[in-house]
Amino acid sequence: MQVATRAMTPTGMYPLLGYSWELQVPKGVQYVDGVDGARKAVREQVMYGADWIKYYSDRKDSLRGRWRDCIAW
Repeated sequence: MQVATRAMTPTGMYPLLGYSWELQVPKGVQYVDGVDGARKAVREQVMYGADWIKYYSDRKDSLRGRWRDCIAW
């Protein structure tokens, strides 16, 4: 079995919309910023048994309806 844990993404790139700001909803991603944060997150995920590392680096521009690349680091 090949296992992947939560995906990684830069802070602010994967917002959960439609919920009240007062609610703490589960997040399906692990927010990482910078090289050191990414290394730490990868080591943490490997420690929990991850064989594959998922990273989301682009998002849909909601104002224009287009996909754009977002450079995190």
